[in-house]
Amino acid sequence: MCLIVHAYVKIRFMQISAKILFYNPNDGKGIVITPQREKYDFVISQWDDFEQLPKSGMEVSCILSDGAITSLAPPQSGVLVSVAEPINSLPLWEKGRRKIDKIRLSSSVKVCVDQYFEHIEEDIHERTGYRDAKYRLDFLKMRRFLFTMYNNLTELDLHFVTPKIKMMRDDLLQMSAVYDDYKSKATYPEIAFEKVFLVRQEEYVKVREESSLTFAKLVNLRDTEARVAEMIAEKEVVIERTLRSSPVFEALDEEHKKLKSEYVDTVHMMATLDEIYHHNLELMLTFEQGYKESFFEIFHAASKAYREQILTILDAQAYLFDEQLWMQAQKSKAIQRFFEHSNIQGDFSSKTYLKYYLNSLDPDKVSTEQRELFKLYDYLESMTRECVVAVVGDMDEAFALKSLFAQISLPIEAQVYVDTAKAFAWMQKHPITLMLVDEALRGVSAESFIRQVRDKIGTRAKTVLLGSKPPRDAGAFDAQMPKGMRATLFKERIQLLLKETHE
Repeated sequence: MCLIVHAYVKIRFMQISAKILFYNPNDGKGIVITPQREKYDFVISQWDDFEQLPKSGMEVSCILSDGAITSLAPPQSGVLVSVAEPINSLPLWEKGRRKIDKIRLSSSVKVCVDQYFEHIEEDIHERTGYRDAKYRLDFLKMRRFLFTMYNNLTELDLHFVTPKIKMMRDDLLQMSAVYDDYKSKATYPEIAFEKVFLVRQEEYVKVREESSLTFAKLVNLRDTEARVAEMIAEKEVVIERTLRSSPVFEALDEEHKKLKSEYVDTVHMMATLDEIYHHNLELMLTFEQGYKESFFEIFHAASKAYREQILTILDAQAYLFDEQLWMQAQKSKAIQRFFEHSNIQGDFSSKTYLKYYLNSLDPDKVSTEQRELFKLYDYLESMTRECVVAVVGDMDEAFALKSLFAQISLPIEAQVYVDTAKAFAWMQKHPITLMLVDEALRGVSAESFIRQVRDKIGTRAKTVLLGSKPPRDAGAFDAQMPKGMRATLFKERIQLLLKETHE
């Protein structure tokens, strides 16, 4: 027992206030500084508030053990257990109570993950119509420029904003906030495991709360043990200096015995609580290890799926918002005059407006942020080119078509795929003008693939069957081309097909 007492005498457990001096979200590491200028390192796994993530300058409350941070959170979160107040009782360890040997699952991993993403599911469900939008712009590339452009156009014409534009902008901002919220909460799976899964397990939460109370009680008992030991030592010194015949000796001796009895009771309680505390830690660790892997697997899959759905909606919203802005800009006399006086050449579009801005920059003095705008211009330019996609059945045919496209100089962007899923994903983000489909695709007929593209993407691109066999569904294709064409003839056919799409 004495060994246990001495072990706890060495514990240094305290709660302090501090400020985050530095935090790097890329590796999840940071430093806090106290009002006394003491600095402590921390990692994201020690962060105990999932409603918000740490950031530089944030005021925090920290728990220290043996001079190192064990947990931290904003003081208003209430997630850290205070050990400043004495704990007079632990109703949990009532006499005769049986210790549990296993924490039972009260909510499955899938149910927890589904509940966590419930609000995102509702936002997505309200905007299901955007999934079938014909065209899209990459929202993540366009976000900053899109809203800046909106502000600039509004300044040029105070009457520019129509009810429709305002509604589209507000909804885009709302969905953008959904994405930002999703991203912050899906970045750190370790924190998600705690805040999405563990907090929904009734027995686990109860055991954890009891463990916190037990540990706090142990800390208080350590102080009591040290104080009583000091009082015993002082009392023994007084007794040694007091004659046995003295009238106060008996009272001193009685006090000494009571202190020793209290000391023994304290040591016994510490030993009991120590056993309980470590039993609970083992229970929690076993429970966590039993479900962590399956949680990560289900959570990652759900996170990926929801990210794709959110961005699919945002990309469609971005395209429609951009389109509506410039449709309205064409009607504005103030914006028309600005284009004329500024000698802006080209149609009313984001690409034209961005090109005008980039031409005003000094190439030798551009900032990092402005360099990103040059990349954005390249992206917008690629979106306005004629987009041609070819989907074939094997790699040999893919290499042959890539070689043909490389040999011709046409103002088009051409992509060749063997994987139909990848082809479908690319077509969702680009306005396809011409689609070449091999008569022998992998795992699906050419006609079925065409129907899927038209039903889910809504494109009305010109469709061409690559091969010599007559199609089973002639209505699915606008034309047919043989394989293995010479580069000159291939270029002529592509030019002719592109010309027909604009007639």
